[in-house]
Amino acid sequence: LSGTEEALLGYYGAGLEVHCTSGAFLDIGGGSTEVVVFDQGQPVQSASFRMGSLSLYRSYVKKILPGDGALKRMKEAIEETVEEKALLDFSRCTHLICVGGTARAALKLAKRVCRLPETSNSITIGQLDRVCQELCASQKQAADLILKIEPERIHTMIPGMLILRHMVQGFGAGRVIVSQYGV
Repeated sequence: LSGTEEALLGYYGAGLEVHCTSGAFLDIGGGSTEVVVFDQGQPVQSASFRMGSLSLYRSYVKKILPGDGALKRMKEAIEETVEEKALLDFSRCTHLICVGGTARAALKLAKRVCRLPETSNSITIGQLDRVCQELCASQKQAADLILKIEPERIHTMIPGMLILRHMVQGFGAGRVIVSQYGV
């Protein structure tokens, strides 16, 4: 599939579970990130970025978890990559629907850190910030948290969260809704 096809199919898959007429759809993968902006239930714009949680890890992290320098370089790389796709309309999208392993893991971390109910399928921007603070506070604290909740994501959780956080800020979304369905 092309990046655009993957983005659109992911959007349609997420729509089977999450019914929302306007907002943005996000799929953070290992090597790419797909975005679809939709209005009145129809996609109006899509983009695929050649950046994902694993590719950021491989490019910028030298050990298991990123240090301060790697965090800064990853944030800069995310900004540059997203800015290259100036065609993406970062207008205010109050709903950001996410699929994929990074989104599901972020929800699990938020459930633990913010004591959300197990039935919750969404994270507020404040809760996402709190999880990011926990992950970036110290490498030991981050490792302990990730290893308890999502051990197989020890390498990719922080890079994926940085992408998610950037997109949430860019769209001005107040809430991230995690769908179990995608492509």
